Amino acid sequence: MMFVVIRYFRHAILLMASFAIFSFPSNSERSPSLATNLAKYDNASDAKYVFEMADSNKDGRVNRVEFTLTKMDVFFLRDKNRDQKLSKEELSNVGAAAFSAGDKDGDGYLSAFEFHQSNFVQFEAVDQNHDGSITFDEFLAFRQSLF
Repeated sequence: MMFVVIRYFRHAILLMASFAIFSFPSNSERSPSLATNLAKYDNASDAKYVFEMADSNKDGRVNRVEFTLTKMDVFFLRDKNRDQKLSKEELSNVGAAAFSAGDKDGDGYLSAFEFHQSNFVQFEAVDQNHDGSITFDEFLAFRQSLF
């Protein structure tokens, strides 16, 4: 029951954030977007913070449900121009080969479906020992493999 409440709470926050993002004036008239703020967590020194954000039940592991919820949050936060697809620039922490492999239709962008299906965002790719959860060490190793 608590997980359901947390899940709906996260969706409510995402919905409010989306409303706030779409209601703001143009980029030249406002402070940096939420997606821009997320970019500051791309370096390795902030990996622990990113992992803790994904670990919503705070058990030190990220399970499949936590991973899926966080993955789609990342898609919408990274979509800086709100065109419902990610360019290479919007997903700068992913290597060129991994990005190209995820771009199934070859248009130079990742749709939400392509992002969801891409190997660099698959739970199994991060869960290296296949025990059903991701530890911080697995998360770090996976992040380093993207570059």
